[in-house]
Amino acid sequence: MRHIERNVSPAGRPRGSRPSKRDLVRLYVRGRLSLRDVAAAVGRSKDTTARALDEYGIPRRARTTKRSGLADIPLALLRANIRAEGLRGHARTLGVAPSTLLEHVRRKGKTRVRRMSHKERIEGRPRGGPDDRPGRPGRIHRER
Repeated sequence: MRHIERNVSPAGRPRGSRPSKRDLVRLYVRGRLSLRDVAAAVGRSKDTTARALDEYGIPRRARTTKRSGLADIPLALLRANIRAEGLRGHARTLGVAPSTLLEHVRRKGKTRVRRMSHKERIEGRPRGGPDDRPGRPGRIHRER
């Protein structure tokens, strides 16, 4: 009788057969499919597929949310389209929520801002040495 290799957990419970490394590399690594999509394609559960990735030493990708593509659109174009269509109208065109579009424009349009430390507020000057601007306690200073 031929010996059949089976995956056995430490508790001794048999597991289902795992997908082949070749399939995982083709679908997950090269095809960039999600773990759930790979599991559906190979006919296994997502847990079995995830275990197989770990056993084969294939690094798993970080969980990510669906990218809206806002980062690829120049800020000036976003602002111009918002002026023309309005915030809600342009958000609808892009397929994102108006709050998402507004937050993206606010974050992308800002320069680096840091809050003053407690010591800076007391002394009235930003960290890093003397500054020609008079510091005011509790204010936000833009870095140059």
